[in-house]
Amino acid sequence: MVQRNYERAITLLDSIRRINSSRWRIDSRHDRNRSGNTSRGVIGSPSIDGMNEWLQQLGHAATDLSVIHVAGTKGKGSTCAFVNSFLREHGKRTGFPKSVGLYTSPTLLSTRERIRINSKPISEDVFADYFFDVWNKLGYNSQANTDARRMPRYRQFLMLLSFHVFVFEQVDVAVYETHFGGEFDSTNVVAPVVTGITALGMDHVRALGPSIENIAWHKAGIMKSHVPAFSDRQEPAVEKVLKMRAVEKNAPLKFTDVDPDFPENMPALEPNVQRNNASLGRALADTFLRLKAPGSQCLATQDIINGIEYYSWPGRFQKIVDGNYQWFLDIAHNEISLLVAAQWFGQQVSDAESNCLAPARILIFTHTSGQSSGRNDRSLMKSIASPLQAKGIRFDHVIITTLKERPSGEKRIDCIYERPETFVSLDAQRNYAEIWKGIDSKTNISLTSTVEDAFQMAKDIGDRGRGMQTFVTGDTGLIGIGLNLLGEDNINISKV
Repeated sequence: MVQRNYERAITLLDSIRRINSSRWRIDSRHDRNRSGNTSRGVIGSPSIDGMNEWLQQLGHAATDLSVIHVAGTKGKGSTCAFVNSFLREHGKRTGFPKSVGLYTSPTLLSTRERIRINSKPISEDVFADYFFDVWNKLGYNSQANTDARRMPRYRQFLMLLSFHVFVFEQVDVAVYETHFGGEFDSTNVVAPVVTGITALGMDHVRALGPSIENIAWHKAGIMKSHVPAFSDRQEPAVEKVLKMRAVEKNAPLKFTDVDPDFPENMPALEPNVQRNNASLGRALADTFLRLKAPGSQCLATQDIINGIEYYSWPGRFQKIVDGNYQWFLDIAHNEISLLVAAQWFGQQVSDAESNCLAPARILIFTHTSGQSSGRNDRSLMKSIASPLQAKGIRFDHVIITTLKERPSGEKRIDCIYERPETFVSLDAQRNYAEIWKGIDSKTNISLTSTVEDAFQMAKDIGDRGRGMQTFVTGDTGLIGIGLNLLGEDNINISKV
């Protein structure tokens, strides 16, 4: 009898990744030769294709969930977490919403963390039960479905699974973060109550197009007719596209400024971009409550204060102190993200200077930038260095690592980072090292074959001196593995 446990579910889920299937590789080559709508950066079969039909196969309609849908380049996960936190606090006070679903991307520590109810990732048993229900209903075990092109792929399946979970668990609201893009993203099957767009920048250019206008066009695709839409303030060219798309889609669009009512000196609102994310999050939560809560309620001042106080989002502007070891971790996929992350680190270590005598300053970095994103390695590294150099801060040591977790090869059941598409070659490491040497020739630069080796090296450096302040940034996998190595395996984002 086939086991129906979490480990088996993760194995099956992994088997439908595009990279792991020869059929998908063939389809990928075929898709690249198709004439897509290149003005919008569309290449191949959009992820939204088939989603409505698959939802129907599961017995659902898009309108079965009340959804808050969020797209963007930077801060969409944080914004979703703020929405979740605000609504949770309102629910504790008033009784609505009683339960909040949260779907986020990508995986940080565990696949099941992507599907949360009331801030907590669903359990392994719950994940497995719903997984096999969806797997069987979609006919993966049926001989009639031998054509893989007709079946959901990895992200599509996770989206369908989350929807299935939220419907059966009867959540009052589901907060959805897009995978990337918007118009053709598989999450865009939902019928939202309100939509939000966070800060936009150059990202996923091979899928979304070569210009910021292309990217804005895609992100704005989550807007729906007569559905309120909100956006963080953007550069003029982006705002122009968003306004145009709002008119096309008949969606009332508002741009949010930093909320003046937010209290000062709250860690969750540092760095300043978090104030933007929280402001957008408040607008989304308030609009949802006005439209869906009994009596058209809105967030009270205490809901907002508590929501900020209890907000938590692992791997984003996260500081972990362990004796003389100070770790500063932030996921940063692109130049904008790295710039903001470096500014945050610079502020943190400047504030801490009076409390820590001459600690070693260390950077641990890796990135799979050359694989599919179209990002420039030199630009990535300069985005880290520039804001720190402006403050007179330099690294004593830079450690360039890979996405392999441990020298022993031991890894967790659903560690997703040791795959061909996430391989960081020695040549890539040397390239990053060369770039940094050109930025600061006095830096001690090391290459490690695993993340565990990199973290141990940072500890050893700290032990030889007066401790260390280590900035860990770059690929999501680096931060996820790092949190696991540091013992941050409690992935419950609720602090209460």
